[in-house]
Amino acid sequence: MKLYFKLIGMHFKSQMQHRTSFITLTVGQALMTVSAVMSVLILMSQSQNNTEFTIMEMLLAGSIVNATFSLAECFFRGFDLFPRLLGNGQYERMLLRPKNILIQILGSTMEFSRLGRTFVALVILIFVLLQVPIQHGWMILLMILSGIVLFGSLFIIYGACSFYTTDSLEVFNIFTDGGRQFGQIPFNLYGKNILVFATFVIPYACFQYYPLLVILGKSVSTIYMLAPLASFIFIIPAMLIWQQGMRHYQSTGS
Repeated sequence: MKLYFKLIGMHFKSQMQHRTSFITLTVGQALMTVSAVMSVLILMSQSQNNTEFTIMEMLLAGSIVNATFSLAECFFRGFDLFPRLLGNGQYERMLLRPKNILIQILGSTMEFSRLGRTFVALVILIFVLLQVPIQHGWMILLMILSGIVLFGSLFIIYGACSFYTTDSLEVFNIFTDGGRQFGQIPFNLYGKNILVFATFVIPYACFQYYPLLVILGKSVSTIYMLAPLASFIFIIPAMLIWQQGMRHYQSTGS
């Protein structure tokens, strides 16, 4: 982990060398989040009476998802860009180093401009918490942490797929960017089938919808309270897929 923190510092100093570009990108990322939130407000204000959630409660769900995705995208960016590491031979050079390969990939790329999204999401989150009474406030931290783990695991699976395709699978963005976009409102609003998928296949709802019911006082279920732990279980298949991909990989020299 000492190496990882050194890599974080290195990337941060590097990006600070071009501050104007960094600030511009960060502001752009922040405006993207503002745009997404505004679109949700406009759309849901027309149908609020047909849902069990108020606008503020929907903003709470969306802000948590935006914060988790932006943090995962910042610190797991190396897996998102992993096809490049395979294409330019950087991955093979990493294998020769006596360091953990996952740490090296995590530290290969970090885009701190993504924290612009995080900033906006946290501002909205704090604003909503001042307006909406909640219970078990500590669960918000658990929701954010488990969301980071889930999206990070998806980025790892995305990287593992590159062992087979040697190129990026844009269709996989359905599960990463698509998960963020769908998560702007509680997953139950999309219907039963989507909720089942977001519970038992890719557990978005386990860190967003179910604990949301608990902190808003709409449920007292212990299972819902522990639902975010499903994201940590999701690491297991993600790592198995990654290990299988590494076994499948053949270097250009073999």
